[in-house]
Amino acid sequence: ADNLHPLSIKKLLEKLIDFFGPIIQKENISLKMDLTQDDPLVLGDKEALEQVFSNLISNAVKYNRPKGTATITIKDKDKSVVVEVQDTGIGIAPEHLSFIFDQFYRVNRKEGPKTKGTGLGLSIAKKIVEAHEGTIRAISEPGKGSTFTVTLPKAEAENDCP
Repeated sequence: ADNLHPLSIKKLLEKLIDFFGPIIQKENISLKMDLTQDDPLVLGDKEALEQVFSNLISNAVKYNRPKGTATITIKDKDKSVVVEVQDTGIGIAPEHLSFIFDQFYRVNRKEGPKTKGTGLGLSIAKKIVEAHEGTIRAISEPGKGSTFTVTLPKAEAENDCP
């Protein structure tokens, strides 16, 4: 991965939220951004990370319930930046949860008419996050919603470079 540059996850997410704005309004979902005061930089490939987070935000809208909420939180941890995308949607049954990052795996959700997908989104997201030496995981409670947590290594401060 040669195309990794220090970049602001906050700016990247704000850009995506602007992009998703009309869709979010149409679906009657309220979106909350809970961003840290500071703006931790990650070492990342901008286009690839945009793909990861647009997938997570789009899922948080698509699988939500009417008048549901999607919350995006950025946490500045020691050596990493943690982004949580949480929704109040239909959730994922425990027996599916361990497979959702597998290629082509699709949960056949009866309740979601808008859920035509390739089943590739999350497996691609996982590959991208792991290529960044990060992790992605999901916790979910059926009927209550899901939280996807992406942890990415922070870009080293300039003065750490040899």
